[in-house]
Amino acid sequence: MNVIKKKICFSFVLAGLLVPSVQAFVFKINAPPARLYVDDFGAVGDGMQDDISAVVASIEALRDAGPGAILEFSSGKTYKLGMRPDSNFQVDLQGMTNVTVEGNGAILLNTPYRASVRMQHCDGVTVRNFEIEQAPLGYTQGIITNVSPAGGFFEMEIMEGYNPIPAGMSFLDWGAVIDPDLRRIRWDMRDHFRPESYIAVGPEQYRLYMQSGYITDLNDVHVGDIYFQPLIFNGYASNIHITNSKDCLLENVTLYSGRSSMSSRVDLNPGRITVRGFKVMVRPGSERFVSNWRDGVHCKDNRIGPIIEDCYFEALLDDSINMSQNTVMASEIISSNTFRMTKAEGPTSWTEDSSSMHAGDRIMVFYPPTGEYIGPVRVASVDSNSREIITFEEPILNVVTGRVVSGDTLSTHFYNLDMCNARYIIRNNVFKPQRRHAILARSVDGIICGNRIEGVGGNGILLENEYGGPFFAGPFPQNILVSNNTIISTHLAPVRIHSSTGVTNSRLARNIELAGNQIIGLDTSAVELDNAQDVAIRENNVFYEINGTEMLDPVQAVDSENIFYVPTVLRDGGFEMTFLDPDNNGYEYCPEGLPWTFSPLAGYTESSTAYTSGNPPPPEGDQVLLLKGAASAFQPVTLSEGSYTVALYAAQRKNFGDQIQQMKVLLNGVSLGTFRPGTSGDYEPFESSVYTVPVRSTCILKLEALLNIDETLFIDDVRINKQ
Repeated sequence: MNVIKKKICFSFVLAGLLVPSVQAFVFKINAPPARLYVDDFGAVGDGMQDDISAVVASIEALRDAGPGAILEFSSGKTYKLGMRPDSNFQVDLQGMTNVTVEGNGAILLNTPYRASVRMQHCDGVTVRNFEIEQAPLGYTQGIITNVSPAGGFFEMEIMEGYNPIPAGMSFLDWGAVIDPDLRRIRWDMRDHFRPESYIAVGPEQYRLYMQSGYITDLNDVHVGDIYFQPLIFNGYASNIHITNSKDCLLENVTLYSGRSSMSSRVDLNPGRITVRGFKVMVRPGSERFVSNWRDGVHCKDNRIGPIIEDCYFEALLDDSINMSQNTVMASEIISSNTFRMTKAEGPTSWTEDSSSMHAGDRIMVFYPPTGEYIGPVRVASVDSNSREIITFEEPILNVVTGRVVSGDTLSTHFYNLDMCNARYIIRNNVFKPQRRHAILARSVDGIICGNRIEGVGGNGILLENEYGGPFFAGPFPQNILVSNNTIISTHLAPVRIHSSTGVTNSRLARNIELAGNQIIGLDTSAVELDNAQDVAIRENNVFYEINGTEMLDPVQAVDSENIFYVPTVLRDGGFEMTFLDPDNNGYEYCPEGLPWTFSPLAGYTESSTAYTSGNPPPPEGDQVLLLKGAASAFQPVTLSEGSYTVALYAAQRKNFGDQIQQMKVLLNGVSLGTFRPGTSGDYEPFESSVYTVPVRSTCILKLEALLNIDETLFIDDVRINKQ
């Protein structure tokens, strides 16, 4: 009888003969996702009226609307957000699933007493297309008018348009002195200063006394320099915080000014988080010298590493991307396999949200004095009443208790291999001059590729762990690919790989590959290795900035072993280096700053552009060489004595009719063969005839299209093979 009833109900559905309750159910299933507008809740968006109540109401309505709902802000408007009494975050998304907050380019004008955006306990949530500003700014800046190393102070006058130091603000955190012409910190000067105290010496004029460790550095400070001073309003909550969430996206958000804290923080997430198109930058046309005081994207204790792609960072006073896990120590030994744990960040008593260990997790135990580690050891259980009490499946011996405080080099470290940002991806980002490192990664199993790094004050890419000083972070960098990045004019080594241990031969930074990178350096080494092993460095292009000559010995290795180094023969044979694209159309004729030299109508193109949209994906990467008409590209290559062939893939343009373009490969003007791919548009392999080099010399490799007609050839994955 039940089966018959089900069949009858199904027949009624098909016939449209529904009782009202079923009709309502069907209507709800077929209804389009709810689309809400913040202006309908009373927001004005004129930059004057406080819209915080309307924004909070619209977020509550978004929660009630459920999965698929979209909350929209209006393009061209500025939403002033004053004090929100019930949360430290103005756009606070809690426990939401598959909803979107669409900014449409609107500006969030935020008070520095509150952070901007939080996604917590969210699944599939997207926040995109906003600009964020602070009113008032979360910092001040002034012109240095007097410097007295003997007195231990300098004086500054607040610049027009910047606020004085608020009355009653007794504590000033560290700031920085900026060269007004370079618009960055001079590299021969201390990169930060810590005030001890300050006094007003005139209208918007202050004397800042330095802490004792910074007084001698005042000798490098000049009258006329700019001093940036962060102002701390209501703690250090990050401007954007994504936590305890999964499958969430932050996209096309620009932070022009933030409260004095991290630009964004991604931590304790059980699933993948993507940060795409995030920009931390100085507002164009302003007199600002700093975009934000602390890190651009700060990642901690994620079960799977985030994807950070297509982002832009400039003028920060900390690292652009910082990837690590909190160091955990045992504050109390309860038994041989049970310990009370502690960490520097987070509450003393752990919660489900803040805990750094869960049942079943794999833990690495590190003993700094000896450089030894054991594990992984699995967590057997977590005390439900005191989550910082952890029991392991087996005893852990010789544990030295500690509290994760500066100066501690003896206590045992615990790192959760299931919460260390493994499988992170950092790709296709741009890093401009700033105070510290572009990419600092203390995690395992990562990919760093396609990034462009210029003029940063620290390392371009730093892979290391850290302990004993003010910061504790790990684990050791292992199983990482660094490929096809461009690194130019960094103050410290462009790439540094290091493991910090109590001994010099533990070599816990390991299994790392550097391939296909272009490095233009200021110093004698492009890659520094310290206490590392199993590092492959192959086919990177390394040159001195001062004269453009090749670095013949670009690797400096200390206490390291099993270093595999293969010098480059051909630079960017896959055409994957980042190129300037002013028109944003995905291709560029004669792009500058690349190892190839181009004739007119030759250049780089991405796949799926107006040229390549009809072709399949290229065999290597996402970019190819474009030769239109009788165009050509060449570069010098240094070849040792021997015989060589040139191998490549080529394809006809497919979205412009059947084409018959032909190409030639030349070395030192000698033709090594011609090739005409078929009309299918597929990339077809070609290998040239043999060219013999009698003695080591520099040769010119040229790739040339032969027919001076409106037809185009694409080339990819060019290799010079020694026979």
